[in-house]
Amino acid sequence: QALTTGGYQKFGDNGYVELVGGPSLSGQFLDVTDDWTNPSINPWPTVEARIQRLVNNGYEKSGIRVVFTDQVRQILKSNPHTAVKAGKSVLVTDTNGAVQTQPISGLVDDNDIAAIFRSLGVQAPVSYDLLGFTPSHAQKRFYPEGGMTFVGSTGVTEEVRWNENNPSDVQIVTDVVGFNGIGRANGQPSTGRKVGMRQFTEQTDARLEGEGTQATGPVLLVPEAVCGLYGITS
Repeated sequence: QALTTGGYQKFGDNGYVELVGGPSLSGQFLDVTDDWTNPSINPWPTVEARIQRLVNNGYEKSGIRVVFTDQVRQILKSNPHTAVKAGKSVLVTDTNGAVQTQPISGLVDDNDIAAIFRSLGVQAPVSYDLLGFTPSHAQKRFYPEGGMTFVGSTGVTEEVRWNENNPSDVQIVTDVVGFNGIGRANGQPSTGRKVGMRQFTEQTDARLEGEGTQATGPVLLVPEAVCGLYGITS
């Protein structure tokens, strides 16, 4: 949500939901009003315009990453203008003067899609279709269907400790656009993780129980490095 809207939904106990606003992504994301499944619609000028948006913001084409869903990938593969761009079809004019596509080789495949994006100067796209569950146990996509996101290489690096028990185990993450911040857990005076321990030494099943909670939320540091499209559906 932070990468596609700027804000995100915060959930809590007893059905609590709060919309947390983020930096405005106005102009960075556009709704696709044309039907890309229509063979007369060419989707590629719209895609190229979003890439140019990041270039105009100062980001190099070669560092731009592209994310969409497998459904969007299939829509692009089925559009005849994609076959033209992949060199597997040509535009011809029929006897009535109408422009049509004429196949000259096989069907467009995933390698063709990757090659088209690379020919535009950006990285090959990645499909993201993982599912998760909301607090009410409803299944939901992590990344919204019908979206295409472009992320520029920011040049921002972050040192991340991968093992909190080993301070020397630090790795450098490059081209960071934000981070997942740790806030103040419920009932705590300061930020950080709340850890509690309880002893049950008199029971038959003598044991120690521990519980850790924390309040987290994404922070988008470089909103101008993210842009994209909504509403690419079949």
